[in-house]
Amino acid sequence: MPLIRNAQILTKKFDIVITNPPYLNNSVMSSNLKKYLAKYYKDSKSDLCTAFMEYNGIKNTGYQAMINQHSWMFLSSFEKLRERVINEKHIETMVHLGTRAFEEIGGEVVQTTTFVMKNKNLENDSLFYKLDEYSNAKIKEKIFLDERNSTKYTINQKSFLNLPGNPIAYWINEKIIEIYNKGIPLGKIASPRKGNSTSDNNRFLRKWYEVDSRKINLHSFKIDIEESKKRRWYPYNKGGGYRKWYGFNEYLIDWYDDAAAIRKIKSAVIANYQYFMKPGLTWSTIASGDFSIRWFDEGFIFDNGGCCIFELQGKREYLAGLLNSIVFKYIFGELNPTLNFQSGEVAKFPVIFEDNNIIPILVKENVELAKEDWDSFETSWDFTTHPLIEYIEKVDYIDNWNDCNYTIKDAYESWKSNCNERFKLLKNNEEELNKLFINIYGLNDELTPGVNEKDITIRKANKLREIKSLISYAIGCMFGRYSLDENGLIYAGGKFDETKYKKFKVDLDNIIPITDEVYFDDDIVQRFKQFIEITFGKETLNENLDFIAETLGKKGTETSEETIRRYFVNDFFNDHCKMYQKRPIYWLLDSGKKNGFKALIYMHRYDENLIPKVRINYLHRVQTTYEKLLSDVNYKLTTDLSMVDKKDTQKRQADLNAKLQEIQEYDEKIACKSEN
Repeated sequence: MPLIRNAQILTKKFDIVITNPPYLNNSVMSSNLKKYLAKYYKDSKSDLCTAFMEYNGIKNTGYQAMINQHSWMFLSSFEKLRERVINEKHIETMVHLGTRAFEEIGGEVVQTTTFVMKNKNLENDSLFYKLDEYSNAKIKEKIFLDERNSTKYTINQKSFLNLPGNPIAYWINEKIIEIYNKGIPLGKIASPRKGNSTSDNNRFLRKWYEVDSRKINLHSFKIDIEESKKRRWYPYNKGGGYRKWYGFNEYLIDWYDDAAAIRKIKSAVIANYQYFMKPGLTWSTIASGDFSIRWFDEGFIFDNGGCCIFELQGKREYLAGLLNSIVFKYIFGELNPTLNFQSGEVAKFPVIFEDNNIIPILVKENVELAKEDWDSFETSWDFTTHPLIEYIEKVDYIDNWNDCNYTIKDAYESWKSNCNERFKLLKNNEEELNKLFINIYGLNDELTPGVNEKDITIRKANKLREIKSLISYAIGCMFGRYSLDENGLIYAGGKFDETKYKKFKVDLDNIIPITDEVYFDDDIVQRFKQFIEITFGKETLNENLDFIAETLGKKGTETSEETIRRYFVNDFFNDHCKMYQKRPIYWLLDSGKKNGFKALIYMHRYDENLIPKVRINYLHRVQTTYEKLLSDVNYKLTTDLSMVDKKDTQKRQADLNAKLQEIQEYDEKIACKSEN
């Protein structure tokens, strides 16, 4: 009976229908719902909330009132829905709210609009309120209720039919319409394309540093099926956020046997195969901020989240400069203020060409500047050496590495100056490009060429970040990932060659203990001191250790070595996980909160004998050390001690007992693991 009553209600015709419909994107719908919408709601099937706009239970003279996602107003997937609204209904009023319309909902994803539409087409003008640029619900409400409200726009909705894609761009001015009429749509002079959807990214995608380097197919010009069975991993454009010119080259896709496994998944999509491995421009389809375009060369497959532009007809530099300019941001934002940059939307952008020899030069320089910045961090596959080490090589031609004596402070100041110059040059170049494109598009009255520093997407120097990355590089040299004898990645899979590490010896057993005190001659702090001494010189060792410790946050009466040791014990692995985006390449063996036992291993050198070696050569030795220390403490407590000394000794006794218990339990756990 309840179902029957609901059916009776829903089959009636109403004078007014008011709703806040459920928001559910097509990509996360169940297959049954997706099929149902595709069959009955073809014009609005991309989201459940827009399907409710097609509800047919409204009288011809009735009204529909709704608060909804604003995506239907702009995206190409709703173009036919907009055309029907414009031609068959009448927007009486609309309050365009944008983000943060509700205090309870933060972030940039939920962007709303609320409107009243008459279920009949009229010739009357429509009234719009533009509140999407205000930061919170209370401000939006205050401005809306203010009688002096300056956000009102009165326009005839038929005028939207004069714009490409018929967006509900009620605020549009005549200048933008003129530009669209004058310019050539980007899609007619180049090929903006979306790429794959694997349906199982956890299975088929990896960060490049997770993969055995022998199986990565970098810088290829085509997909070779036989080669893909050997080097199965290919670079993959997958978006990444807001960064201009170059970068976010992080992902690989498993293309084994020409993606045979992906092709077997019914819901997977392999799109625009003919463009795979070709050079072009890429951007992030979904962004939390502005649009940004990046340059890439041959060898990439691409994702739906990292759309690309191909067939650029020798205009790659010109289009890269235009799409990263304030002109693109202004014009594109006028018709599409969403944070969804689909290839179909970008393809509509009006391109006005003008011969200019300066634009290609500036863009090429910007790409190089951004690449230099990206490659200075070890998470780039084109990383060569740490910039503070590189400073030494640039200062002088060193005949004998052991004669080198430089301070890390000097190296950092040089790097800082280099970063500042690069940042300043990129900012100047971007402003010059803005100026050129503003003139080309005739937008001098609307725009100024200035660029905020926050919108320059290369990094300035940061002392703490640089010191932590130097420590990370040192760990890489200890494990053999890097070498002071050669630039770039030395080992990430295959047969290990210890002869490649002459200046600074590699750790042969792939186990580096991290201890809260000096229990081993080759623990991580001792090895790090050796690294600093070899790279920067013996005479400046203490000065360099002091600089590192001060940067890390030296406490009270700590020595520099104690500060560095505390960092390794408490913070290094967390920082490593952040740097490698929760996919660490150095794995931490950790007995627990008491810091009884810790050791690092390098995953690319892992084998089945490693855990037994850890137990016998390190864990049991630490256990023996603790037992001896505890015996000494127990004996000390039998002697005549002052109250202060006795309290300190009892505290030490409790700490050693806790550590012993923790590593004994840990020993049992990893013994079971190694046996299994």
